Amino acid sequence: MPLVSIKRYLGEQEEQVLLRKVIALLLQGIADHAVCTDHLDFEQFKDRMKGFIAGLEPDHEVSHYLVLAGSVVQALEDYNQRAIRGLRLQGVEMQNMIAMLTQAVITISGGSDRSAGALSQIKKDLEKAGAVEDIQAVRMRLSECLEKVRAEVTRQRIESESLVLELKQSIMRAQDSALAISPGNDPVTGLPSQAAAKTAFADALRSGQRAYVVTLVTDRLQALNARFGKEMGDQVLREMRKHIESSIIREGDLLFRWGGPTFVAVLYRNDLVDHVRAGLRRVFDSRTDTSLDVGGRTVLIPLALAWTVMALIPPATNIPTFIDRFVAAQGTRDYC
Repeated sequence: MPLVSIKRYLGEQEEQVLLRKVIALLLQGIADHAVCTDHLDFEQFKDRMKGFIAGLEPDHEVSHYLVLAGSVVQALEDYNQRAIRGLRLQGVEMQNMIAMLTQAVITISGGSDRSAGALSQIKKDLEKAGAVEDIQAVRMRLSECLEKVRAEVTRQRIESESLVLELKQSIMRAQDSALAISPGNDPVTGLPSQAAAKTAFADALRSGQRAYVVTLVTDRLQALNARFGKEMGDQVLREMRKHIESSIIREGDLLFRWGGPTFVAVLYRNDLVDHVRAGLRRVFDSRTDTSLDVGGRTVLIPLALAWTVMALIPPATNIPTFIDRFVAAQGTRDYC
C-alpha cells in the first residue's frame, strides 16, 4: 500500500492560502486606489471588490480563481469607462463655465471695442485649452490667457483713472465758475468783498440781534503760492470757503472775503461769546486735509486757520480796525 506524504498535502494547503491572500490584497488595492470621479459610483465599485474578496473560499479550484480574475477585469473596465465619461463631462462643464465667465466680462466691458475684442480672443484660447489632453499644455495656455486678462484689466484701470481725473477737473472748473457768478463779488471765492462786510456790520447793529464777527486767516497761503503757483493758492481759498460754510455758517449767517488769506463771518447767535468761542475751537483747532490737483498730479494740502471772535458792538467803524490788527499779527505764521 503506497504511503501518502502528509508534508506534501500540507504544502499544497499553504500555497492555496497564500494565493488567496495575494488575490485579496490585489483586489483590495484595486478598490482603494481607483480614481474617484463620482462618490456614489466609487463606493459601489469598492463594495463589488469586497464581494469578490469574500468569494475567495478555501475549497475552490484554481479554475474558480481564473473566472474570478475575469470578473474583476470586467468590473474594473466598466468602472474606468464610467470614470472617463465623468472626467470628460467635468471638462465640458469647466469649459462651459469658462465661456460663461468670459462672456460676462465681455458684456460688462462692452463699451470698449478694444476690450471686447481682446476678451473674445481670450475666450477662444480658453476653449482650445479645454480640448488639450496634456496638462502641461493646458497650464501654459491658461497662463497666457491670464496674462492677457491682467493686461486688459490694467489698461481699463488706467483709462478709468484718467476719465475720473478729467471729470474731477471739469467739476472743479464748474464749481469755480459758479462761485464767481455774482457781479462785484470776489473773483476767486465768489464771496462778497470787504465793502459788503462793512455794510453787513452796520445792518446787524441796526437789527438789534446778538451777532458775532469771526475773523479767519488761512495759514501758509503765501508759501503755497510760492511753491505751487497762484492757481494752487486760489484752489486753497475756494476749499477754505467750503470748509467754513459747511462748519459754522447757518441760515442767516454771512461770509465774506476780506482780502488776501482772510475771511470774515457774521454769525447770529443767542449764545454767550464763550460758548461761541468753544464751538469754533472744536471746528478750527484741528487741521483738515484736502486733495488738490497740481499740474495733473494730486497733492494733499492741509487746511489750517488762525481765528478770533468778537461780539458785534457799536460803533461799526471800529470793527475793521480790530480785524486788520488780528490779520497783521498772523503774518509770521504764513511760512511756518
